[in-house]
Amino acid sequence: MAARIFTAFDYDHDEFLRTALIGQSRNEDSPFEICDYSVKEPFTGDWREKVRKRMRKCEQVIVICGQYTHLASGVRDELEIAQEEKMPYFLLKGCRFGSVRLRVA
Repeated sequence: MAARIFTAFDYDHDEFLRTALIGQSRNEDSPFEICDYSVKEPFTGDWREKVRKRMRKCEQVIVICGQYTHLASGVRDELEIAQEEKMPYFLLKGCRFGSVRLRVA
């Protein structure tokens, strides 16, 4: 069974990288499944708890790192939640023209 993956990414700049990763996850022999828990509208109330509940439904977290990810407070908070939950995670470094390169954290 494919591992369920939560993705953290800069929605404003790196959605195309996430879309490419979803495409890869749909390959017949893919060992992972991307859970579509992205938030297109800001959460109201305790959004961190809502993200935490969504993340708990997954087995791993992938943080897609693009040029501006370091400025994306939501990504920072999602990574912090993953660490608090002791979830395994790794970073995918976005490259020029939207390709990705694996970087294990």
